[in-house]
Amino acid sequence: MARRKNDEGMSFEYLAKVIHSYLLEQGWELNFRGFREVLRRYFRLQDHDIVEIHELMIECNLWFNYFSEVQAFIDLKKEEWSLEADWLMAHEKMAEPSEALEYRIQNAKLRAKRFGIFSNQLESQKKFFSKASAHCQLLYKNATIRMLQS
Repeated sequence: MARRKNDEGMSFEYLAKVIHSYLLEQGWELNFRGFREVLRRYFRLQDHDIVEIHELMIECNLWFNYFSEVQAFIDLKKEEWSLEADWLMAHEKMAEPSEALEYRIQNAKLRAKRFGIFSNQLESQKKFFSKASAHCQLLYKNATIRMLQS
């Protein structure tokens, strides 16, 4: 089934690019190099390949930790943009309304919303990698038992 155009804005990879562009404006950078490769390796994992299982178990833990750290930072950025929108709205009430100020308010609200959505997506990624790591641990345990029994 083909993805609808309006769904693209909610995909993890698309939103990561948008958030990355926001962060670049402030000198920050997101790094997801290796993300797709780990997913590909996990979904092709063979339960008898103990070396690959062990490597993926570690990598899934590392990705979980990385997503946890990124999520905390993204939550901070969401709050910053929410505060920016609130401050601008308060300023608008005291000053002459202008299109430029209204644009800045809407932009701040949009960024806060996107940071919030991205934080939720990071939470989903964390859950996935936590479960993937647990799955790899189970496979590793079973493969080790099979090796000891043979």
